Amino acid sequence: TATTEIYTLPYTTLFRSLGTGDTSLFPRFWRLRYHDATPTGMHAMSRIEDLISRMTLAEKLGQMTMTAAGYAVTGPVIAGDSTDSIKDGSVGNLLNLCGAGPVHEMQKLAVEGSRLGIPLLIGLDIIHGHRTLFPIPLGEMATFDEATWERTAREAAREACADGLAMTFAPMLDVSRDVRWGRTAEGPGEDPWLGTRLAAAKVRGFQGGNLAAGDALAACAKHYVAYGPVTAGREYASVDISERALHEVQDRKSTRLNSSHITI
Repeated sequence: TATTEIYTLPYTTLFRSLGTGDTSLFPRFWRLRYHDATPTGMHAMSRIEDLISRMTLAEKLGQMTMTAAGYAVTGPVIAGDSTDSIKDGSVGNLLNLCGAGPVHEMQKLAVEGSRLGIPLLIGLDIIHGHRTLFPIPLGEMATFDEATWERTAREAAREACADGLAMTFAPMLDVSRDVRWGRTAEGPGEDPWLGTRLAAAKVRGFQGGNLAAGDALAACAKHYVAYGPVTAGREYASVDISERALHEVQDRKSTRLNSSHITI
């Protein structure tokens, strides 16, 4: 019964309790793997450092490795079954997986089947809503309403967390001035200042006031500088840009953000 009940909790809540020292959410057979190995009152950073000290090099690299599931296709696809990689700790993150059933299955595999029982970090591209769909970012920009941008991100975060997700690869902030690039629709358009306003609103909406909350979704600002002005609007093509345009147009989008990470 305890096992069944624990799997119905949002995995963002379970994952974050690792750092706080609160093991009450974890059933006993989980806690025996790592969670009772250190004093429960240990500071969050001390617990993290203790856990890292127990990890092999392969397991450390695994925590920085993300592989794609097949529930959505975004970008190049690497075929193959990641089950064994999750068990041996060489994969610690999954992309393009959502839903209570699939997330339950993969998290159970990671927590019960791997040596240290570390939950997976699962992310998804949530561009204009999750279960509830909103206008694409380019369309939202036309409202010039930061409160609306924040509210749509907040609703998407609630729905995503209920689906077991912990992070999203959004907002997309690439300044695009070539309509041939299909991903123009995913971002703020041609104006870098307006893009910074969208970025701040979306990060506030996704992450809320407390990133440790059960309905907080870690925002990932993307992409790193000068991803948008690709040659002939072709995705993944090379970029030929002047230093002035780089700093005045492309680089301004990455300033004053509190997102948890950045996609390169």
